[in-house]
Amino acid sequence: MVATYRSKYREFQIDDDNLIWVARGLIGEGGEGISKDAASAMMWAMANRLLLTNVTLPGTESAPEYWELWRMFSQPINPRWDGLPGNEPGTQKDFCAPGGKWYGTKFCTEKLLERREKYSTMDWDGIPPNVILLVRQFQHGLLFPPDAFAAKTNRSRISNWSAKWLKKDVDGVLTPIYEVFPWGLQLDGEWFFEDPYLKSGVVTIDSDPDGYSPTAPRSSLGYITVGSLLALAAAGIGYLIGKNWP
Repeated sequence: MVATYRSKYREFQIDDDNLIWVARGLIGEGGEGISKDAASAMMWAMANRLLLTNVTLPGTESAPEYWELWRMFSQPINPRWDGLPGNEPGTQKDFCAPGGKWYGTKFCTEKLLERREKYSTMDWDGIPPNVILLVRQFQHGLLFPPDAFAAKTNRSRISNWSAKWLKKDVDGVLTPIYEVFPWGLQLDGEWFFEDPYLKSGVVTIDSDPDGYSPTAPRSSLGYITVGSLLALAAAGIGYLIGKNWP
């Protein structure tokens, strides 16, 4: 079992098979050494964004799963930034594919495309233990918004973050994000804040402390480690050697 996050509009859980997308997103956004506060702020921002807005999957009227929202929001793991043409129903052409909006620009350099491919294909063996611990805690409802954020802003409805976001006013002047949303808080170089269009209400949790484990899930063949495969191979060879053939 895992925790259920819910609002009066929607609810979600994060299963073991898709939890790795949350881990990949955290590393892509904050690096392998991401702090507990920044990681919890990001995961709660995605929870509030999913449960307190009308966000839908591209080209549909369906709400995304929590991990799908991470892929939609986080550029390092967003398939529209990987340099390959979009091939899912309802998606538009990839930003970095030939003909895409940012193709050939500084936003689509070979280095950035390699970085996005790395983060989007990491398996659990490549995820640091500190990140595994954080996503597992969140999966089971045991990780809460940073105390520093609540103490400064008296808000727990974080729904967005950015380090370099700028907004143009009517005169074309660029205004930094921390001036547009002054009620936010800086954590690890990112400005976290509540979007003004969030619906009313708060997110509640039915936590699952009994099912919690600090280790990576191993629930599907896709996450079996190389060591596990070698062990399976060795067992198979041992079986063949030991079998009494007619």
